[in-house]
Amino acid sequence: MINMDNPQFAGALVIAIALLVPVIYSFFVDNHKKGSPDPRKNTF
Repeated sequence: MINMDNPQFAGALVIAIALLVPVIYSFFVDNHKKGSPDPRKNTF
């Protein structure tokens, strides 16, 4: 399990998620707009 009692780790996790969400969101939006298969999808 992830130890959320460590405030430093919890803070780093929140920052990482906050940075990743817009990147993943824009990736899916751009991919949906194009309507063409993107080779980068295979890396996930």
